Amino acid sequence: MTAPFDIFENEKSGTVLWVGSAVTIEDARSRIQKIAQRSPCEYVVLNQKTGNKVVIKIEEATGA
Repeated sequence: MTAPFDIFENEKSGTVLWVGSAVTIEDARSRIQKIAQRSPCEYVVLNQKTGNKVVIKIEEATGA
């Protein structure tokens, strides 16, 4: 089975970095949660079949 969802990281420099692919949107969200632990920022999930994009923004955790 091919992975129709591509995951991209929107870097602060304005560039976009491909960070992986996923079979489902739920899988993409799960992967983003793991990636965001080391690199919180804005992510874009692109559905290759429909061209639809979902933006997921992960804010940096603030320590107390």
